[in-house]
Parts: sequence; C-alpha cells; structure tokens
Amino acid sequence: MPGTTNNMGVFQASAHTSEANRLQAVGNHKGAEQKHLEALGMKISAAGEDSVPVALTKNALGELYLTMGELDKAQTMLEAADVIRSSNPSSDSASKFDEVCTKDNLGRLWEMRGDFAKAAELRTKDSEKMMCSNFNVSSSFSVDESPLHCLEAERAQQVRKMSLCLVLWQGLPERGLEETQGILQGCMNA
Repeated sequence: MPGTTNNMGVFQASAHTSEANRLQAVGNHKGAEQKHLEALGMKISAAGEDSVPVALTKNALGELYLTMGELDKAQTMLEAADVIRSSNPSSDSASKFDEVCTKDNLGRLWEMRGDFAKAAELRTKDSEKMMCSNFNVSSSFSVDESPLHCLEAERAQQVRKMSLCLVLWQGLPERGLEETQGILQGCMNA
C-alpha cells in the first residue's frame, strides 16, 4: 500500500547503519559504504524512496563520501536527502537537527569544491536553523546559538594547516618528498 512504512524493515536496516558507523570509525570506508548501501536498499523497500529514514541514510552516505573525498557521490546523496527533508517538514527538534545537518554537509561539500559563496549561501539560507559541523569545535554549541565562532574556528584551523604546509614545503629539500608527504597527510587529517 503506497505511503505506508514497514517499521520492522526500517528497524532491521538500523543494524546495517550501526555496523557502517562502526566501520567508518575504524577507517574502513569501503566497508561502511557497503553497509550504508545495504541499509539504504532496505529502507527504500520498507518506507519508500522519499521517506525520512531514506533521507537519514542518504545524509550518512553523503558524510561518508565527503570523508572519502568522493564529492560527486556526496553531492548526489546530500542533495537527495535535502529534497526529501524539504518535502517532509517536521516540527520536532530531532527532525530539524537532521535537516540542518544535511544543509551544513552541503555547505561542507561546496567548501571542499572551493565555492565558498555557495557554501555560505546554503549554510545561512535559514539563519534560524544553523549548526556547526566542525568536529574540532566544542559540542556544547547548539542549533539556536550564533555559529560565528564555528566559522572563526574553521578559518583558524585552515590558516594553521596552510601555515604548516608552507613550513613543510620550505623544508622539503632537507626532509625529502616521501617524509614531507607523510607529515602533510597526517596534518591534513588532524
């Protein structure tokens, strides 16, 4: 029957999502991707392509693809999640938070693509629904607070990394390319 949700199917998919999160936490991105895709298929079967549970998994896949640097895949998933969220508005705080996360992830995507104007537009479109996805900023920040300190923290982190890159680049002749690349990789993942 159209419009109905098989709650048991969605619940069973959550085991795959949990495993995907565990795999991602230990750096097994391909394994996490596979588990998220399995959960996505189960949720589509159980709740329909345009359901909120599907949006949650597409957002999670988008976040994973951002981590993996697969920006086209991330964009596909995050934009799909955003469309679903926009067509299924909710007033409960958990749903609002999930919607804000998706918009912020889209902002991160456009930052990674170098389109800072589009990132800012997405992140500030609905100024009453903003958050910070910078995991290096205190988790005490709430959706209702001003996110300016997050932008400042992100910029400070970027400046620190750029400064470190410059210092490492200047020391390249003494260290050698391989050692410098290893140091840079570690710093960029910090």
